[in-house]
Amino acid sequence: MDVDEKYTVEKEKVVYRIIGEAVVLLETETGRCYSFNGIGTEVWVAIEQGSGVLQISRDFASRYEIGIDRLKSDIAGFCKKLEKEKLIRKVKGPASKGRSALPRDGRGKPPKVYHPPAFERYDEIRIGRSVA
Repeated sequence: MDVDEKYTVEKEKVVYRIIGEAVVLLETETGRCYSFNGIGTEVWVAIEQGSGVLQISRDFASRYEIGIDRLKSDIAGFCKKLEKEKLIRKVKGPASKGRSALPRDGRGKPPKVYHPPAFERYDEIRIGRSVA
């Protein structure tokens, strides 16, 4: 029996918005910004909804033509990277059985092509001056 690792968003440190198919996130302690690809966005939303790695993997396996073992590896690896960045943390307790995906195209369909979840980190954000 697989144990479903569960994470939670570090809500005290993270402010984010979903724009199109991407999460744009600010980590308030360091000022670092992040952007996630479409699958990374779906994983983020699933974590917010209480789903664990195994539940997310099962949900994705039912929609993409990818084996469950690869999905678990991709999603667990993504979560470990987010945890290392201190954007999420592992929690104890059962994961929810709820829906773990975010519809993408306005018709309730997820992205058609699977790409491993990924993010970009921006360490230096320059804010321009307004010229009157």
